Amino acid sequence: MWQRNLLIGFLILVCLTLQTTWIPQLGALLSQTDLIFALTVAFALLSGPTEGAIFGAIVGLLRGILLGPALGIYAVPLYILGYAVGHFSRIVNHDSILVPLAVGSLATIAYWLMLTALTGGFYGFWISGHFWLALPGMLIANSFMTLFIYSLFRRFDKRLRDGGRR
Repeated sequence: MWQRNLLIGFLILVCLTLQTTWIPQLGALLSQTDLIFALTVAFALLSGPTEGAIFGAIVGLLRGILLGPALGIYAVPLYILGYAVGHFSRIVNHDSILVPLAVGSLATIAYWLMLTALTGGFYGFWISGHFWLALPGMLIANSFMTLFIYSLFRRFDKRLRDGGRR
């Protein structure tokens, strides 16, 4: 159990570090990648609604502390997505590679809508093209990053549950 928690903490630290340092330096399409979002969706797919919601709230608050602009602006959407994806994970086949890709795509759209509503409501930017042009790049980048993190996390999680055997 402590090994799983250590792995989760390490992944959170790596994703937060990369999100604040390396991801903004990438090109126009890849800079739309949200590692914290992808980590939350992948974790909720594997862990269920309660753990997914708690995880989403924690990493959303951590991201809000590091990146701003307001403390709960990421925590609320990630909490909701962690809970919803966790419920959805109960009815899907986890062996299919299309599941994290499809869930990542649908969750990206929901996340984009929630962030647009929150930031547009507070700052009035929803009319500008910035949010509308960000969706396609965000959809592609986050869907494939969710698939990557899900497969990576699932492989390590399976090893930890098997007692370190390959």
